[in-house]
Amino acid sequence: MSSTPIGYEISAGAIIAEAKRQEAERERAAIHAAGPQTCGRFSFDPATGAITGPAGYMQSESYTRRMAAITEGRDTVTSFGYSQHGDLIKAVLVSLQTDYASWKGMRDFMKDFDGRGALDARPASVTKPASEDKTHA
Repeated sequence: MSSTPIGYEISAGAIIAEAKRQEAERERAAIHAAGPQTCGRFSFDPATGAITGPAGYMQSESYTRRMAAITEGRDTVTSFGYSQHGDLIKAVLVSLQTDYASWKGMRDFMKDFDGRGALDARPASVTKPASEDKTHA
């Protein structure tokens, strides 16, 4: 019998790298198995890697700013969501839905007042301003 080892040696670094690769593969498989995820008006399709949502918002400067903040790791809504449940896709969709609600609400608000502004559109007050109130003069 020979005392020569059979097989080959593998470094601890190579074992760790392979374990990380396998974990990433399992995560990708789990995402694909789960299918599309949705939050409000936004969906993520793992088959295409695409996020879909309202076209007007997704073509807006608000969407561009939000995605830049998410990509750069500066978006607090995404960071907080991820820290709470560990699902990055869900955290991004929640952040987009939150920003969309703000964007849409402000657009609706401005549209309701036909560009006149909130203060000009409010009903006239029945109480005179203090500068016009002469009852205590």
